Amino acid sequence: MDFKESGMIGSNWICLKTYHNTFTGKKLVNWLVDHKNVDKSTAIELGKDLTNRKFLNPLAVKEFEDSNALYRLVEHDSVASLTLRNETQYTSSASRHSAIMKDLIVKLFSEHITPDGKFFSSISYEIGGNIFSLNDIQHGVLRGNRKSPPQIMKPFANDDPRLKASLDDVEPRIHFALNFGAVSSPPIKAYSAEDIDKQLNISARDFLDSADGCQVDGVKKEVGLSLIFKRYKVDFGGTDEKVLKWVSDHLSDSTKKKALMELLDQGKAKIIYLPFDWTTNAKD
Repeated sequence: MDFKESGMIGSNWICLKTYHNTFTGKKLVNWLVDHKNVDKSTAIELGKDLTNRKFLNPLAVKEFEDSNALYRLVEHDSVASLTLRNETQYTSSASRHSAIMKDLIVKLFSEHITPDGKFFSSISYEIGGNIFSLNDIQHGVLRGNRKSPPQIMKPFANDDPRLKASLDDVEPRIHFALNFGAVSSPPIKAYSAEDIDKQLNISARDFLDSADGCQVDGVKKEVGLSLIFKRYKVDFGGTDEKVLKWVSDHLSDSTKKKALMELLDQGKAKIIYLPFDWTTNAKD
C-alpha cells in the first residue's frame, strides 16, 4: 500500500489553523514500521532522508522528527514543489515545461503547432495542487511573472497562490532550455540542480552557434537572430545594442563570434529576425 493511499494524510489543526494535506512525523514513522518492515530507528532515518531530498516539506521544524510536527508531501505543496531554491526551480520548471510539451505533442498533434498561443494556455497540468499551463510555467514562474507577448496582464495576480513560485529575477538563458515542439525551438535536454548554471550556458551557446539561433553576414552588416530575441527582447536588455552584446557574450569562440564582434566595434550591426519554423519536431 502506498502512503498516499493509507489515509494518514488529511487536515490537521494547530493553534486554530487548519493545515490540509498534512501528516505528523509520528504517523509516517509508525506507517513505515508497520508496512515497510523496518525498525523505528530506520524509519526515522528514512523520514530524514525523504526530507533532505525534498520529498517532504516540514511546516514548522527544519528537520524530520518522530513527533507531532506536521509535514506535507512536496507534490501537495504548491510553493515547495516549485520553489525549493532558484537552482532547483530552474531545473524542475524547465524540465516540466519540456516534458509536458513532449507528452502533449505526441498525444495531440501530428503536423503543426501554431503560434497563436491557444495551445500554450488552454492545456494545463496539476502541479503541487495548483493548475499550471505551459504559459504559466514559462511566464509566471520562470520569467518572474512577466507578461506574455502580446498580453497586457501578468499571469499571476497579487493574490494568486501560484505567485509564490515565481522567480525573483528573469534568467535569459532559460529561453534556450524551453522547447515548444517546433523545429526552430531549442532542443529538449535534461537538467540537474547541481550543474544548472553550466548546463544553461551550454544550451544558450549551442543554440546561438546553430543557424536557427544566430547568423552573421559581415558583408550586409546584418545579424540574423531567432524570433525568441524579438519576442523576449526585454529579457535580454531591451535594446538592440544590449541584445547583441548578450549574444556575443554567449557565443562560442568561433568565426561567427569574431564577425559579430567586428560589427559591434564598427557600430554598424543591424538585427534581422530569422523565419521561425513551427512544424512540429515530434517523432513517432
